[in-house]
This record gives sequence, structure tokens and C-alpha cells, in this order.
Amino acid sequence: FEEQGCVEQVSSIFHDTRSDLTDLERDIIENRFAFDQPDGGKGMTLQEVGKHVGLTKERVRQIQIHALKKMRSTLENSYLNGPSLSEALEEAGVSV
Repeated sequence: FEEQGCVEQVSSIFHDTRSDLTDLERDIIENRFAFDQPDGGKGMTLQEVGKHVGLTKERVRQIQIHALKKMRSTLENSYLNGPSLSEALEEAGVSV
């Protein structure tokens, strides 16, 4: 269950553009990880994405890594800047 929640959160960050991805980065991530496929379909290979965007698979790999770092940073910041544990418990109706 935790893995599914993580995938949903990454997909949310991707779709909400909170990580300030460029159009090329978004295109690469979208095609590599197939977030928009309802059946959780398989994403394209680096080589397939490279042909799609007109770049070598090595360059696609580099851009993918950079985009994932941006997304990870956004995810980490959302946790660091989120509510404190006591606030989260209070919101959930748990008295502390």
C-alpha cells in the first residue's frame, strides 16, 4: 500500500507541475513512466523516448535524472514544510 501511495504522490507532483519541469523534462518523464496510462502501462525505453524527442538515449537519461531530482526535491520540501506531527494528529481527531 505504501508503494502505491508513493507512486500516486510522484504522479501528483508531476501533474501539479509543482516541480517546475520544462516541457522537455515533462515529455520525457511522461513517456518513460507512463503516468497517464489508466492501466499503469509500461513506459518507453530511453531509446524510444530519444527517437520521440530527437535526442540520444544518453541525453534523455541525463534529462530524466535532472527532472527526477527536481521532483524529489519538491517531494522532500512538501514533507519538510508540511504540518507538524501534533498538527497532523489534531487534524485527524487524535488528542495529544
